[in-house]
Amino acid sequence: MKGKYNNLQIDIKKLKEKSEDEFEKFFKSYLNRIYTVVYRVVKNPATAEDLTSEVMMKVYNGINKFKEQSQLSSWVFRIAYNHAVSYVRRHKDTESIEDYETKIEDQSRGHLDYLEREELSNYIKGKLMELPEDYRVALTLYHFKEMPYQEIAYTMGINIGTVKTYIHRGRNELKVLLEEVVREEE
Repeated sequence: MKGKYNNLQIDIKKLKEKSEDEFEKFFKSYLNRIYTVVYRVVKNPATAEDLTSEVMMKVYNGINKFKEQSQLSSWVFRIAYNHAVSYVRRHKDTESIEDYETKIEDQSRGHLDYLEREELSNYIKGKLMELPEDYRVALTLYHFKEMPYQEIAYTMGINIGTVKTYIHRGRNELKVLLEEVVREEE
């Protein structure tokens, strides 16, 4: 199975030997993708940056636990997803001013000109953030990270049938959210 995650040329043996060069290559290859997974769960850029750093340290400290029964990317994204979900569960009742400002910015996206492609893309991503966490993460991994169902299932710790259900339901809910905006504009 070939995919963009298989072509990273990361030497797992060197990672386990704590090679600085290999970890630098790993860091450059995975940083943005880990951030994306974490951000889709926590919905806060500053928190996502902090958690991404923590995930990188978890991977560095725990690389010897990687059994190589799955792809490195699946293992890393599962750590990122689980770490972000744990954070959200621990901080579920607290909302910082920064969280509130982020919500206001996301809501203001509703008034953008839908004819411009980049703005439309940002608006859709904003609506994606309104979906339930499981749907949002499954859709993000499938459509934006181009991960196959099996890797998504492993990353999220669920079975493939549940992944398909989350993607199907997420698409339907996103469609409803976008149709509401179209009706408001008419």
